[in-house]
Order: sequence, then structure tokens, then C-alpha cells
Amino acid sequence: MASSPLPLTHEKFNLEIIEYIQDLGSCWRCAMRFTREREPEAYQRKIVDLKQEPEEKLLKTSPCVICLGLIQDQFINECITDEIAQHVIESDYDSPTFACMVSLPIAIMLREQAVWFLTTEKFPKLLSPNFTVDHVTSLKDVWKFVFSKMLEFKLKKKLAHSSSSFQIQVSVLYPDEISECGALVDMCPEKFKHRYKQTKIYQEGIFTRNAAHCVLAGMSSTNFQKFYSLKVPNVNAYYGAVQCFHTSRHIAGRYQKFSRKLCQTPWLIEGEKHMDTSIQELICQHLEPFFKTQSVKFSSSGREDVDVRTLGLGRPFAIELLDPHRTLFTQDEITQVQSSINSSTDAIQVRDLQLVSKEQLSRVKKKKQKIYRALCVTLDGSTLTAEDLIRINGITELVLMQKTPLRVLHRRPLAVRPRTVHEMKVTLLDDHPGHFILRLKTQAGTYVKEFVHGDFNRTVPNLCILLGRPVDIVALDVDAVELDWPPALFN
Repeated sequence: MASSPLPLTHEKFNLEIIEYIQDLGSCWRCAMRFTREREPEAYQRKIVDLKQEPEEKLLKTSPCVICLGLIQDQFINECITDEIAQHVIESDYDSPTFACMVSLPIAIMLREQAVWFLTTEKFPKLLSPNFTVDHVTSLKDVWKFVFSKMLEFKLKKKLAHSSSSFQIQVSVLYPDEISECGALVDMCPEKFKHRYKQTKIYQEGIFTRNAAHCVLAGMSSTNFQKFYSLKVPNVNAYYGAVQCFHTSRHIAGRYQKFSRKLCQTPWLIEGEKHMDTSIQELICQHLEPFFKTQSVKFSSSGREDVDVRTLGLGRPFAIELLDPHRTLFTQDEITQVQSSINSSTDAIQVRDLQLVSKEQLSRVKKKKQKIYRALCVTLDGSTLTAEDLIRINGITELVLMQKTPLRVLHRRPLAVRPRTVHEMKVTLLDDHPGHFILRLKTQAGTYVKEFVHGDFNRTVPNLCILLGRPVDIVALDVDAVELDWPPALFN
């Protein structure tokens, strides 16, 4: 918790605090944290040359009673940063910057609280509404002060805690964590009773930082010391897993779909693929190896049915690349990936492929109009009259009431949705009696097939009602999705 330091200007007083806390068994860095020292340089003093210390003294050194040896000179070994750096290098991320986070044992919170109570009892003038245990310089911050420069050098990446999208998470483990944290249960049994019973809900563990903070907040020194006393640890903390993660990058473009046997995303029925491939797979099988990502999230400005083509400039789509390892590239390289996609299949074509920001993604779901072209047929074989054409072609801003279609009722809730047909035009096919082309401009989300055949009058009005005869749809194309996004690249 950030706070401006109080005017503890007397160096002698600070030294007394440091000396007292060190006498409790603390390392000098942890002792300094209680003086609210926040300058990184103060904690970056040259690590003690262990060769200058007698071997017997080193062997007798106990872990710090607060950090459990984490930032203690005698337990700091350069191989720690070597191991972290090696893991990061093997993970093969190209980000030029990094942010480093460390996950600490909950037992350190208890130990820090214990030292706080002992120190404020020894030095009552430390007590202030503006200075609580939460204002002690964070151990996580000091860990970063000590190790970040070494990591910068070994990773050849620049430390940028607040701005980097590449994060290194280091876990610190403590063998006696569970036994020491048992004091929290003694302090507040009700807080943990349901956690022991509902382990599925509390999968992160019985003891969490939030739960510990709730128990310790506002607790008096007297009550705390009834259940917990500061002891020299038997073992020191050690480093567990190192995890790397890069925030998502986003790619957008437009796709044209020429096949009437292709779904947009993988079609799974009871876990089994129902179709060989999909638009998403045809695109992402090229993007995933390029960006070195293992998974993606595909979204688009609506979706067409399997048997519907998408023509014109195509349908806008966006792909979230989860944890990409490659993030440095040029637009020319993305255009080369686009060319690879287009040369690999006749079912689709992609255009305007480009990097976009997360903030731009809302555009893909923006309200828009769509233009359709449908091949229709009268079921009684009759040919539309000139009067039929005049009547239909003159209709504008027709509001439909569409009940959820029967064909999608298994995956969409039953509802009646108003949708608008802004304009329509019918053109007869002279060589095919009873057949005609219907061109529509509609509100997004309109079920065009159901507008044509009526879906047992679940859509009203429908073309059957407007023409006074039964009509069905033979084939449907999306001619345009009127959304000016992403920007055209003219490549």
C-alpha cells in the first residue's frame, strides 16, 4: 500500500529500529523495510562476499524470521536468477521488456505482523494512523529491487513493471506454511470452517492472502500473541514454479466464404467434430505458428449458416491470440501470412489482415446493416406478376416479429425479436419459371430464411404472406456487411 514516508528524520532512531529488528532474527533488508525506506539503491548494496565470512558462521546462519531467507545475503545465490532467466529464455518470448511478480507464502504475513507488534511495543512513537503494518515497505518490492537488475542483464530485456505486457511470475514456497498458518484458524475459526468443507469452491487453497488479511486487520497485539509467537524458522523458503505470460494480441480482417459446406467455427457434437474444418481453423492454422500461440478466440460480425456464402468485401472478424510468444513483426509479415492462408484453400479468402488494439474490438459487434441475395421459388410453380413486383419492391422499413426459429431453438432461448427489413427488391429469372432473386437490406440479426418461408408463421409478416402464396429459399448469399472496420489496406 503506497504512502508518503512520515518525517522519521532521526537517523539514530532508524538505526535503533533496525538493530532491534535484527536482534529478533531479521536480515538487514527486512529490518530496513520497517523504517519505510523506499529507495531501491538502499537495498541494492553489494551482496556480502561469502568468502570473507568464516565457514562456521555461514553454516550457523538461520533464515530471516520475516522473509525466510528470500532477500537475505547468506541465502541469495546467483544461480537463483540463472534458473529464472534460463526458464524465461527457454520459453522463447521476444518481448523487449518484462515485468516481474513474486508470489509469497502466507506465513510471511503472520511473521511481518508479529514483528510489527513487537517493534511498536518497543518504539511506541512509531504508532500513527498514517503508519500501520500495511505501510511497511513491501517485501515484493524489495525482492524486485534486489533481483531485477540481475534479471535485466541475463534476459537482455528492459524492466518495465507498469507498462510491459510480458510478465514473469515467480512462486516462493515454504515447507512449514500449513502448520504456521494454522494460527489463523485459531484466531478466527468461523472464517475457515466453511473453507475446509467447501474445498471445490476454494480451489486456490484454504489459506489465501485475502483471508489472512481479513483475519489480521484490526487485530490487537494482545489477541494476536495469544495464538502466534515469532520463532526462528527451521527451514528457509525456496523457489517453486516460474511462469511466463504475455497479454493477448489481437488480429482483425475480413473473410469471404465461397463454400456452402463450411461452418464458421469448429462444429462439435458431444465432443466430436461434425465437419472436417471451419473458417476459424483455416485461418488460425497459419496464425498460431506465426505468433507462437497455443490457443485463440475467434469472433466476428455475426455468422452465416453452413450453406450460406459471404461475398463482397467479406465479413469482419477478430482473433484474440492468447499468450503469444512472438509479438515483434511488421505489417508486411502479416500480409505474407494472409497470402499463405489464401493460397492454402479455395473455400475462403482473407483480406485486410492487421494488428488491432483491444479497445478497437468493440467495433466488430457494432450495430450494422447487412445486404443479402436469396434465390427463391414459389412452391406452387406460379410466376410473380408485375403487381407482385411493384408491391414487394415498394416495401421499406418493414418490421418483423421473429420468434426463435425452430432450427436454432436447441441453442437459443425462446423469444420474439423485432427485426427490420429496410428495403427489398425482387428480380424474376425468365429462364426458370417460379424462381426469382430477392435482394434485402436488413438489420443485423434478421433470420432471412425464416422471413422467406415463414417458419410456420413464427416470423410475421413473411414473404409468403406478402405474396399470398407459399415460397421457399433455395440458396442464400451475404453480399455485404456494412461495417467500415477493420480499415481497408489495399494490399
